[in-house]
Amino acid sequence: MKKGISKSQMAVCSKKLKLCFLFLINSWISFSVCATNSTSSEIKAQFISGKVSPTAKKFHPYFGVNYWYGGFACVDSVKGLKRVQRELDFLRKNGINTLRVMISAEGGNENYPYKINPSIQPTPMKYSEEILRGFDRFLFEVEKRKMKIVFVLSNNWEWSGGFGQYVQWSHPQISPLPKTPQWNWDKYCEFVGFFYSDSVALNWYWEYVKFIINRRSYIDGIRYADHSTVFSWQLANEPRPMKPEQGENYVEWIRKSAELIHSIDTNHLISIGVEGKIGLMNNLDFFERIHRLPHIDYATIHIWPKTWNWYQGPSSEVFSSDCIDQISNYITEHAETCKKIGIPLVIEEFGLERDADYSYNSETIEFQQSRFSTKSKTVWRDGFYALVYTLGMENGVTGYNFWGYAGLKENVNSTYFMKLGMPYSADPPQEEQGLYSVFKTDKSTWKVIRRFSQKMKNKNYIL
Repeated sequence: MKKGISKSQMAVCSKKLKLCFLFLINSWISFSVCATNSTSSEIKAQFISGKVSPTAKKFHPYFGVNYWYGGFACVDSVKGLKRVQRELDFLRKNGINTLRVMISAEGGNENYPYKINPSIQPTPMKYSEEILRGFDRFLFEVEKRKMKIVFVLSNNWEWSGGFGQYVQWSHPQISPLPKTPQWNWDKYCEFVGFFYSDSVALNWYWEYVKFIINRRSYIDGIRYADHSTVFSWQLANEPRPMKPEQGENYVEWIRKSAELIHSIDTNHLISIGVEGKIGLMNNLDFFERIHRLPHIDYATIHIWPKTWNWYQGPSSEVFSSDCIDQISNYITEHAETCKKIGIPLVIEEFGLERDADYSYNSETIEFQQSRFSTKSKTVWRDGFYALVYTLGMENGVTGYNFWGYAGLKENVNSTYFMKLGMPYSADPPQEEQGLYSVFKTDKSTWKVIRRFSQKMKNKNYIL
């Protein structure tokens, strides 16, 4: 049931807010021209003078999106493949040239609906050729469009199995997973963090890494390690030590994993996949330490203001002065650290909910629809994207992947969560479908994306 201000008052306020934000977005876009040109000169000078690592010189600035499900969608060689072909054409047309994609999924159907299913690795070291052929098809389609892929090799979180699944295999137990009666954050941190000290689990991970990088596509016979469409290998999605006592084991996992990949493939870059200091016990020195390890070619950060409690309530609160300061400081301090190390920085995840209608009671179906439906506006999200791009370019950030492209209009059901058999979208199975999705119909968001993509193509910025 609705409560609060009247519909006429809401309409007036909404119109004023939209006009105000359109002005702000245009201001940010205009400002970014100056920021981009000045910063790019500094970046170029660093590269030319040799102040970056030799391997990092292979890095080319890019403008991308999180498209985690690309390979999985192509498992269906008819309907799914056609869907991906249309989506890739749309993304390319709208200025996207690099895709961040999960190429891992561990575990079978353990009656846990909030994960990728079917998976690539249903049991240890047993890999699904059917799923992997979907990735071969995906790689082929991306290559045809002259785009690049960042392949993510595992996951800190449960929605693809990830580290927790490796631990579960080596030490069978009732896992403390989210949305189960056993859920407990501290226990989950212990459970996932144990991965870094579990020699059996680590070996299974490394065997998978070797298998994937050495895989030959059934379409063209080219090893993934030799494929020009691969931009980089990422150790995992948002890997965290989880517990301070796992810190040294975590560092050793990074060192050994990067060394292993480099021993197989010297053609492609390597990144860790971290969120920044927030996933590293809020320790910026630790962020610097792991990015100075051999064969780590570029750094990443993620920006999730609501998840990290930088604001509460509606998306408009992302523009509170405190939240803007948090975003700005987070980008700046990591950018300065990367300049000191001499490696590029990518903002590879950032997202914001749609403009939910908080005049509805939060328990009503109307409120839920306003959060996830394509009918909801994206004024605040558009402004947030413009802010991140502008602050990034001002600080010399040379790669971006917003979260994320959904392609499909909507994935709506009574629970708002993924159900077995539903097509994948930007929001992984553990999240409400539509939460952070950018749909093809979000015209104002794509306008912002196209404008900033053009800035990345500016000859004074591209290295």
